[in-house]
Amino acid sequence: MKVNVQPGLAKDGFVGARQDVSVDRCERVDDGWMASGEVTNSSGTDADYRIYVALNVDNTSTTRGLVEVDAAVADGKTEPWEVVVPLDEIWGLSCILRVERVAAS
Repeated sequence: MKVNVQPGLAKDGFVGARQDVSVDRCERVDDGWMASGEVTNSSGTDADYRIYVALNVDNTSTTRGLVEVDAAVADGKTEPWEVVVPLDEIWGLSCILRVERVAAS
């Protein structure tokens, strides 16, 4: 798993794959906000995932933080992912995901 500080670096062929990713944790920790879960590769081939984690103000579209987590997952396998987003807000944020998948190269 890799955390990318410049979300969205170009790579052709990505498709939406939100259904492959779960969020098990989204909460305040000492150094920011922790988000974690699992990614299950349902594509039929080894795949690379980009999991965008946005921290939005509850019930709004106001984004307070955004990170990209990159994960390589073998076909049919499940891997954990986690990230800490360095934010000072102590309450009122929700984790919103956008997920993309591409066949591994």
